[in-house]
Amino acid sequence: MAKYPEKSFLREFQDAYDLSNGEWMEERKEFDFPGVTGQMLRWFQRNLDDELYRMWCPGPHKSFKRLEFDDVHGEVVEEACAPYGPCKLILRHQALEDTVFGDNLMVPLNRASYAECIDLNGRVLFKLLHEFYLYEDRTVMKMRYHLPKQLAELPLKAFLDHQDEEYIGTWADFLPEVYAAKTWMVNEECVLD
Repeated sequence: MAKYPEKSFLREFQDAYDLSNGEWMEERKEFDFPGVTGQMLRWFQRNLDDELYRMWCPGPHKSFKRLEFDDVHGEVVEEACAPYGPCKLILRHQALEDTVFGDNLMVPLNRASYAECIDLNGRVLFKLLHEFYLYEDRTVMKMRYHLPKQLAELPLKAFLDHQDEEYIGTWADFLPEVYAAKTWMVNEECVLD
């Protein structure tokens, strides 16, 4: 497990889970994206809009809208996606120093993203941490999901299957292709390091 800096949302994510007294369960996945570079990843995070969101995963991805952004709290977006329907996401992205290392001590944990998904009734449906390890020729993304045990109506298998649908067979093809076609598009409102 990565050793997170004291003052980072990565540490907050782990501490909140550790203090949850078993009220949350954790799932982990890892994805390897050959051909996806750190530059593509930063471009995607800066420019994700409704059009890119729908292109990324046609069918389940219904709509995406940026609502707020600030450097301290990150951004708030509105999303409609199967299987969990309309919700708000609180997103934070962080570039990490090369002194932060993850499971593989040879490759630094270069970048991280945190999302908290809140339904229309204000309930937290899940918390999600992405850890990005940037190699020369690919990106490896480790995902950790924290899901509240009491939300039995959230179909866990459908949720995890959707994560596979979003990333397996899509990012390695989709992201380099759309990046090459749309490198002119830069969202100045959402400047991430």
